[in-house]
Amino acid sequence: MIGRAERKAKDTLPRHLLYSAIFAIGVLVIISVIAKIARPGEPFGPYWPGAIWIGICELIAVWVFFSAKRESSARLQKLKALSERNEAREIRVQASEVVEFEEIEDEGACFAFQLQDDRILFISGQSYYASKRFPNSDFSLICVYDSEGSLVEEWTRNHGHRLQPIRVVPSDVKAGLLIPDHLEVIHGKLAELEGILISMQSN
Repeated sequence: MIGRAERKAKDTLPRHLLYSAIFAIGVLVIISVIAKIARPGEPFGPYWPGAIWIGICELIAVWVFFSAKRESSARLQKLKALSERNEAREIRVQASEVVEFEEIEDEGACFAFQLQDDRILFISGQSYYASKRFPNSDFSLICVYDSEGSLVEEWTRNHGHRLQPIRVVPSDVKAGLLIPDHLEVIHGKLAELEGILISMQSN
């Protein structure tokens, strides 16, 4: 489990560099085209902006590399300390139905799972976006904590079949509801979910 978290932390570094390089190259192309149009008669017109922006691109890449490396190193140090114990908290979830809430800005995914005994479990966050196997009828939440009790890493392990949401709550409707926190459980049925959340908000 810890090994998977370490690999994920290491994989973050090249992504940062890729995004920065794409941005810098895009700016480089735009500036070069503008310079060529503005100064068609100058021999170095099409080239000097490119040279300048190549240098800036390199500076950005170096800055992003060392910045991401520091963040990644700090994260890996925490994970290596945890790897001595190789322990994690596993929460098993078995559900019959699920309702999905549309994301507002970049707050992460949000699902409400129907459990037994008329209970509804809320799962939300950046680690729980829909995939080929999630949301699932039977899955485990793997949560890794540091020595201070802070969450370091989390992911899902699917055991059952993929659940198709019985409905998707639009983001504008979601904005007017009081959505329970991640891993919070309330009583009720998904068929009455919006009414339950409205009543919770009025109480």
